[in-house]
Amino acid sequence: MSAEAVMRAVEALNRGDLDAYAAAFWPDAEREVPGVAGMLTMEASLDMLRYLRAAFDGMRLDADLLLESGDYVVARWRTTGVHTGEFAGIAPTNRHVDVVNCEIYELRDGKVARSWAYGDPADMVSQLTAEEGS
Repeated sequence: MSAEAVMRAVEALNRGDLDAYAAAFWPDAEREVPGVAGMLTMEASLDMLRYLRAAFDGMRLDADLLLESGDYVVARWRTTGVHTGEFAGIAPTNRHVDVVNCEIYELRDGKVARSWAYGDPADMVSQLTAEEGS
């Protein structure tokens, strides 16, 4: 099942095992991400995940919704973590972030060949820069 392959990859990501996460993708897999022009290569996607994991302690994705149709999987993810490292020029705030996004995965022969992420790239920044109590 395609959804199971995506969930295994995300479980590996949540454990911090980027090698196992990457194994769920074809080496030439491309990923579209909000706020980034063009498609990212697999290596650029992994670099982005390394950056996020360094900035947010305990960063994890949890599925709020997972749908499968043929070779496609759609997931609504809740991404959480604590801001303990520099992110987007913002010094650590030790704030908990909780961001919702969606991703569509296209699978070929049991591995992700392409994916498209959708969400508001400013949401995380606004959570980190909001006035206390707002």
